Amino acid sequence: MLRDAQGESLERWVRPNLVPAAKETNLSQRRRRFDSLADFVADFHRRGFVHCDLYLSHIFICDYGTLAEEGFKLIDLQRVFQPRCRKRRWVVKDLAALNYSVPAELVGTWERMRFLCRYVRRCEDFGTARKLAKLVAAKTKRIARHNR
Repeated sequence: MLRDAQGESLERWVRPNLVPAAKETNLSQRRRRFDSLADFVADFHRRGFVHCDLYLSHIFICDYGTLAEEGFKLIDLQRVFQPRCRKRRWVVKDLAALNYSVPAELVGTWERMRFLCRYVRRCEDFGTARKLAKLVAAKTKRIARHNR
């Protein structure tokens, strides 16, 4: 089935296509990609869904030639659901999984915070970017401890 999935997982795409921000030659394109991903995740959550496994390996980037046509797709949807209560808990879990899977040497704290600010502008249901950042950072640490 995955053979027919269009695009490439972000897990495979990131290392060959992304450099640290300080070495980036096209910062505007980089920011548009991060903004596009933040919008994609926020739209998914705003519709009431959570993934429960939102790692880079489950998000496919579909580049059709121009940035305006670039998009993302989710795979591994068997755990997706619409929580009736404690929605923020599940959203934080998704955002922490995504945060954990992004290589620290390629994406710094500033860009991660910018991502969350963009996310919050699209999906205001889960608090401010600052509050969400604290919750996501704490959950990311728990994920890292668990994976060790």
